[in-house]
Amino acid sequence: MRGFSLFVLFIMLLPAMMGCMDSSDDPDVIEIIDEHGNHILKQGDGNRYAVGVRGDRIFLDGRIPSFEPVTVDAGEVSILNFGGSGTCAIVLPEFAFAVINGRIANDSIVSHDLATPFSLIVAPLLNISDQRTVVQISMFGKERTDLAMPIAYSDDPLDPIMSGQYWYDLEEHVTDDTEGYNGRYVGEGSPQLERAAVYFQGLFEGYGLEAHIERYPISTDSDVQVINVVAYHWGENRDEWIVIGGHYDVAPPPSYLGTWEGAYDNTAGTCAVMSLARGISQFETNKTIVFGLWSSEEEGLHGSGEFVDNLPPEVTVHANINLDMIGLAYPSPEKKLQGMTFPNENGSATEHPHFFWYMNHTIHDVLGLPRDIEIFHVREGGSSGSDHTPFYQAGIPAVFYHSGPVSQYHTPADTLENMINDAGSLELLIAGFDTALWIAFFTTIFLDGDGYVHP
Repeated sequence: MRGFSLFVLFIMLLPAMMGCMDSSDDPDVIEIIDEHGNHILKQGDGNRYAVGVRGDRIFLDGRIPSFEPVTVDAGEVSILNFGGSGTCAIVLPEFAFAVINGRIANDSIVSHDLATPFSLIVAPLLNISDQRTVVQISMFGKERTDLAMPIAYSDDPLDPIMSGQYWYDLEEHVTDDTEGYNGRYVGEGSPQLERAAVYFQGLFEGYGLEAHIERYPISTDSDVQVINVVAYHWGENRDEWIVIGGHYDVAPPPSYLGTWEGAYDNTAGTCAVMSLARGISQFETNKTIVFGLWSSEEEGLHGSGEFVDNLPPEVTVHANINLDMIGLAYPSPEKKLQGMTFPNENGSATEHPHFFWYMNHTIHDVLGLPRDIEIFHVREGGSSGSDHTPFYQAGIPAVFYHSGPVSQYHTPADTLENMINDAGSLELLIAGFDTALWIAFFTTIFLDGDGYVHP
């Protein structure tokens, strides 16, 4: 949690530190507290240092030469060259993140050697009423330097981390009848499901991930196999996992004649998982991020259930993010994106201590999206009819991100064309895809950084 651990440490150390922080006793001592509770101190002997979350002192001797603010690109990695020498502490606003050694830091204060470039991610502009035009950072070395850099919001960014347009293009490809992926009903030897599994495995591998088609017999029908596609983005901690998943099968007959494209349920969630894999794979992570496309959801959550039942014994899964029927979201009018956190009221899982906060913080503080429960609603419990269920029943905290049912649900009319109509336009659909992706992305970043100390 950004700034939370530093704040707790400061409260714990406060009695022992009061003497050196009382400016009335020593006028040379100053204290600066940022909005997140981080503390930068200057001692009377002139040595300025940052207090790390482990209580360590990071001495700040950096000298920043004249720096002309540059434009930073929202939704991309921007490289800043400050020049100068020595170490500075950099205090960031809530919607900006440093990239340290290839990892996205969820700390609001980081140390930086001025001799090396500084990588920065600014959250994209998703709220059409948002007025964020600059990113303001404060740098503390021998002196304090405040910088205000303009933010560029492009409709066609050069190198976006997340892309609703990529999601749409992928979904358009998958639902094209000429590709042979439609009608992905579960069954032994289903040609559509097999073709889709091979295709998605290849995409995962193209993102640089280790990907497998994992098969299990369904316990209730040994003649039918679960065919999951699972990709592994190995983190520093190989046995600590965050699992992001959604089912890639579609509803078969006789359920209201079944579906064919299954564009919303759940080709949308499938393409969201793929888009997140593409974005997250660009960075190093602390935990291992596992991306799962589950089969057999429509027949009883068999794909995700078999995955959970066959987890390696040495692995700890810290959280599951389930994406099912997602993408019809803000700024489309009268659309609501919901985040249902589990355990539910029955206490079926051990609650992640920060999950609820991470989700709300991501939606409203990082992305600046409206605080309106008719547009975004994070709540505990709710529907258990999707692939998060086997996770929380196994004691794993989970969130179910979804946009609710539509009239075409489980019918042949569940098509990409009707998704566009439901959104209001193609542009609004792609914008809703962007909203859903960035919420899931930053939720993952906070979960990945939980308990990790950045330099």
